[in-house]
This record gives sequence, structure tokens and C-alpha cells, in this order.
Amino acid sequence: MIIDLPPQLEQAIINKAQAQGVSVAELLQRTFANEPQLDAEPASIAIGADDGALLQQLLDNPPPPSPAMRELLALHGANHA
Repeated sequence: MIIDLPPQLEQAIINKAQAQGVSVAELLQRTFANEPQLDAEPASIAIGADDGALLQQLLDNPPPPSPAMRELLALHGANHA
């Protein structure tokens, strides 16, 4: 798994791990080992035929992005250019 973090946050995590004398993976495991979402089983979602048809229609023909979504997409593009 790869997590896209701002460079300053990535460096802060690395610095904290080094200060504790552990690897970044060990630091993250110690920090988040007891978080319920990390121990949870993947959830199953059941949808009816009507909802499934609507979902498939949206996937096949997504609506145009809203102004807020266009702004987010522009930010994402600027960060990965």
C-alpha cells in the first residue's frame, strides 16, 4: 500500500521513528495497531436490482464534475504535475 503524504508530514513521521529508534512501519503499527478499522473484516454491501441498475447507469454515464470537484481535480493535477 502506498500513501500519498505531503513531504513535510512524511519527514515528520520519519523523524519521529528515528527518534524512537524504530522503523517507520514499526512506528505506524505501534500507533495504529488498536484502531478498530484496521482490525475489521471487509464489509459486504448488498444492493437491490433497482439500486444496482442506477449504480451501473451512473458508472456508465457519470455526471459532469461540480465546481467543487473541478477545483479538487485541478489541485490534484497541480500536485502531481
